[in-house]
Amino acid sequence: MKILGIDYGRKRVGLALSVPFTTIAVGYKIIEMNETILDNIKEIIIKEKIESIVIGLPKRMDNEIGQIAQEVVQFSEKLKKNLNIPVVLWDERLSSKQAEVLLRDVNLSRKKRRSQTDITSAQLILQSYLDAKQKAL
Repeated sequence: MKILGIDYGRKRVGLALSVPFTTIAVGYKIIEMNETILDNIKEIIIKEKIESIVIGLPKRMDNEIGQIAQEVVQFSEKLKKNLNIPVVLWDERLSSKQAEVLLRDVNLSRKKRRSQTDITSAQLILQSYLDAKQKAL
């Protein structure tokens, strides 16, 4: 099963893919958040033969749903309605911070880190989901 991981952002959306027949997530690309976002994701789903989507839900540290998390829930509902494949919301607290630390540790320049954070966050979200599914088996 091939899964698309999404790190939602108001300006950019980071994407990651699961590697078929493994439990490995790899960074895929960044797409701009605009009025064609659903069409862009639909094209990727068709091209990559995606069977489900995992979207990071940025809960607050007190486990409450804030403004951005509400936007993610609304976005996931649009995906479910328009794409007809399963969409899972996955707790992604601190994934962007973790991505920044990982990218800093590999000595990327600040400019390159900024451009890679969304993809790396999507990869971390998807990897966390795959790891949890693997543990449950």
